[in-house]
Amino acid sequence: MSTWIKKTSMPTAKHDFQIIGFGPQIYSLTGSNDLTVDVVEIYDIATDQWTSGPPIPTRRGYIGAALLDRRIYVVGGKTIRTAAEKAATGDDTHFITNDSMEALDLRTQTWSCLEPLPAPRAALNAAACRGKIYAIGGCHMDRGGDPFDHVDIFDPASGHWEPGVPLPLQVWGLAAVTVDDKIYVMGGGGHGGLKNDLHAFDPDKNQWTALATMPTARSDLSAIALDRKIYAIGGKSGAPDEAWGCTGCVEIYDIATDTWSTDTPMPQKKAWLAATATQGRIFAMGGANAKKKDSRSHWTSAEHFDDVHEYALD
Repeated sequence: MSTWIKKTSMPTAKHDFQIIGFGPQIYSLTGSNDLTVDVVEIYDIATDQWTSGPPIPTRRGYIGAALLDRRIYVVGGKTIRTAAEKAATGDDTHFITNDSMEALDLRTQTWSCLEPLPAPRAALNAAACRGKIYAIGGCHMDRGGDPFDHVDIFDPASGHWEPGVPLPLQVWGLAAVTVDDKIYVMGGGGHGGLKNDLHAFDPDKNQWTALATMPTARSDLSAIALDRKIYAIGGKSGAPDEAWGCTGCVEIYDIATDTWSTDTPMPQKKAWLAATATQGRIFAMGGANAKKKDSRSHWTSAEHFDDVHEYALD
C-alpha cells in the first residue's frame, strides 16, 4: 500500500482551488476560505518551501485550470460576495458566477486576460489536449445550480472559443485529466445525485465513450494521471456518517485494463481539494469539510485545510 507523507503546509488554508505542477514547482491558484482569495502560491518539491507568486487578476474559486505550452489557463469559477457588498446593493445573492479566462505565463510570471467563456460557469474542470483548452461541465451558482453538459474549446492560436461535443451527462464538481491525447472525466454531482461515471473523449473520433465506473460515487474530488493510471482522490461521497459526506478514499483506474483498484486513503476526509503529479511524484493539498453541527445535528460551517501531503507510491 502507498503512504501519505506530510509536507510543509500551504500559506493559505483554502478549498475550491486548483494546483498545477511544472517541473519542480507546484502552483496553487486562488480558491476560497470564508471569502474568495486571489493568491498564487508556489511550492518547491525539492526544498519543501513555499513562495508567493503573482496574484490572479480576477479573484475566484471553483475554477478550472490547465497547463499548456508553459502557460496556466484559469477559466470560470465563483466569487463569494461579502456582507458589505450585499448590504450596499440590497442583493443577498451569495455567489457571483464568473466567465473570465486568464493565463499565467510561467516564463515571465505575468497574467494576461483572454476571451471569456461563452457563458459564466463554476464547478467546472479544464483539460489541455492537442494544443487546446477544454472547459468541461459545471453549473451557474446563482441560478439554481443546475448542472451543465457543456464543453467549450479554447484555441490559443485564434484566441477564441468554439463549442465541443457535450458530455453524455450534466454534471458539476467533476474531475478531468488528459492521457495520450484523450480526456478522461469522472465523478461529479447532478440530477439524481452523485456520479461514479467515467468517460473518455477521443478527438480523432470526436466522441465520448463510457468506461468502467468508479467504485465510489462522489463530487468535488481531484484526479491526476501518472504512468497511464488515473488517481481519483477525496471528494464528497454522501456517506451519512462523514462530515458533509466527505471521503479520503483513493481509487486508481488502470487505462490498459479498464479496471479500478483502491489504495491507502488520505489522512483527512475532505472535498474541494487539489492534487497534481510532477516529476513522477503525486501531491494533494487543501480542501474542506464540515466543522460543527447545529442544534438539529446538521453540519454547518466549513473547516478549511492548509495541509500538504505527498502520496508515496509503493
